[in-house]
Amino acid sequence: MMRRIAIVLAVCTAIAYTAVPQRSHAEIDADAGSANGIELCGMLYAKGHDPSGLWSRLNSPTTPPIKIITTDVPPDGTGTKTRNDDNGIQIFWDPTRDVSKDDITATPCEVLYHELQHAADDADNVPDSTLDDACPKANDKGEGGIPYAEWRAVEAENAYRASWGLPPRKSYNGTDFPPGSFEDCKKNPPPPGPTKKPKPTNSVFGDPHLATTDGLLYDLQQVGEFTAFASGDKTAPRVQVRTAPVGDSKTASLVSAAAAGSGDQRIAFVSKNGVLTISRTDGTNTETVTIDDGAQRDLGAGITLSATASTDFTGRAYTVQWAEGSRLQVNDAGWWGLRVSFEPSAPAKADQPRGLLGNFNGDPADDLIRPDGRRVPADASPVTIRSDFGDAWRISQADSLFPYAPGESTATFTDRAFPSGEPQLANTDQARTVCQQAGVIAAELLAACVLDVSVTGNPVLADAAAAVARDVTIKSVAGQSTGQVSGTDFGAGKTVSGTVSPAKQVTYQFTGHAGEVADVRGECTPSGKGLTYGVGPVDSSGQLGEPVGRVDGCTNLGRVAFAATATYQLVILGDGQYRISWQPTPGDQQRPLNLTAPNAGHITAATRIHLRFNVKSGQQWTFTPAGGCSEVPGFTWQVLGADGSSGGRGIYDGCQPMGPLTLTPGDYDVQIDAQSTDADYRFTARSS
Repeated sequence: MMRRIAIVLAVCTAIAYTAVPQRSHAEIDADAGSANGIELCGMLYAKGHDPSGLWSRLNSPTTPPIKIITTDVPPDGTGTKTRNDDNGIQIFWDPTRDVSKDDITATPCEVLYHELQHAADDADNVPDSTLDDACPKANDKGEGGIPYAEWRAVEAENAYRASWGLPPRKSYNGTDFPPGSFEDCKKNPPPPGPTKKPKPTNSVFGDPHLATTDGLLYDLQQVGEFTAFASGDKTAPRVQVRTAPVGDSKTASLVSAAAAGSGDQRIAFVSKNGVLTISRTDGTNTETVTIDDGAQRDLGAGITLSATASTDFTGRAYTVQWAEGSRLQVNDAGWWGLRVSFEPSAPAKADQPRGLLGNFNGDPADDLIRPDGRRVPADASPVTIRSDFGDAWRISQADSLFPYAPGESTATFTDRAFPSGEPQLANTDQARTVCQQAGVIAAELLAACVLDVSVTGNPVLADAAAAVARDVTIKSVAGQSTGQVSGTDFGAGKTVSGTVSPAKQVTYQFTGHAGEVADVRGECTPSGKGLTYGVGPVDSSGQLGEPVGRVDGCTNLGRVAFAATATYQLVILGDGQYRISWQPTPGDQQRPLNLTAPNAGHITAATRIHLRFNVKSGQQWTFTPAGGCSEVPGFTWQVLGADGSSGGRGIYDGCQPMGPLTLTPGDYDVQIDAQSTDADYRFTARSS
């Protein structure tokens, strides 16, 4: 008999509870789709990331079995749930999805840890009345309540986040957790309902990236003035943005101004030489507007302007509110431009919305609609998006909402030849680290953030991307680039580092040269065991000297020999932080075998030395280490035929003699393989 059925939202999701009798043995079991993800998470939990002891406790004989069932969830995590019924405790989980909501991005292992707390409560038969009790209470519309079950799950989740040095999650489904504990909340309950202020659902930011309300993320990187939003509702404001080159760049631009208004009432934010000027136009009269932090000004005609300290930039954040319900937000970053978002009123959103911010219908695939109604595919190339979509939304002088100095017009700020190419990236690993430390984890936004920080060298743009990550949900579009994190700066003497999640692999492409040998090493991070990496060719033009497997992040991959000059890639999979280096080597060497004196020398880790010799009929050969084992540690050796085969002769430790060997006539070589360490070798070769 089911003890209860209650719906409780989890990280981003609905969680259904029912209860069954306890079982006598424990088992956390996963279906095929979640098996690898569970293995990775289990390794992380075992390495110090099980602060609440949930993983170890639920694997003990005193708790009932738990089944992990794979499910596909959207970016907000809807569909993740824990259920306890006649089939036992089941967790429905997506091992490939980072979840973004409530000002955080949670990795799959964090999402699972949240659910494990619910599973533990079910295993302990915590009463319904206890778990379903909420503080604050929901309002009359059912909004804003936080059940005790979620207090417990978020507490466990925050302990997990703390184990990684991440800031805590502070809200649940849009409602802030009150200060103190659940018991403190019950003693002094806040008013029912949500406590969070409305957030922007779209953004124009960085080198301009556009995140639409429907969830499409695309790049513009043009220079000029464009319509960001317009609708058939003539009472609603239109929104326009101006973009300008970053310094002297011919490929990177930023948002330098924004303007909005309807009829004769307009407001503009113009950044020039790092200084922001706000102006208001009433008919033909334009005046400068000043405002202090924390203040609000009535601009007339039902328009208000407020200012606060920016949460993501060093400057200010401004909000313009219209009486009909629309809201414009502008964040100022000085020399690094503006971040702009706009939330139209319900009537404006419902009346043919259009522009760079999309059409607000919930489908990201059709957001790139031109003024003539033609749709540009969301997976179109950047060049096509700029020429077919961006250019179509350039404004005319008659339509402009911007104020201009004498002699200026929209043509003054337009450069149709821009960009002259794609932005050139530098120090992408450093940029990636800056972005991740700012809280940008989801791959699509991380790629945009890395671009901005790499091109400008300014970490303040990582804060902008982090704010977008907190506010805007980015959705995948069929055929569109996955936003896979990638770089081109892996090579001899270089180290790459960063974070990988099960949802997105990390790829570094590089050129390997014929005859080159790399010693690739994984430097163990606290989560290094939770990922794997390997090297391989990008296409059929690439060829490795021998197959290279995959190893975990705490294991050296070792020798990678390139047999052809081509493009290769380092691919990192899993969940955790990686740090991988390429130790340069002198490459493999070939020389004749010395038959009259000892063969001696030094061999570098990951390389091989081939000592050539010829065998005549009836000869036996013996190869003997000289000087004792202390002089020949760390390598193996073998005799290979002209075809590279050992002929069953075996591989010997460098301290072991080889022979006497009876060899058929022909060409051979002694191959000395350094394995993972440098070594000195010394041996004699004799034939009889």
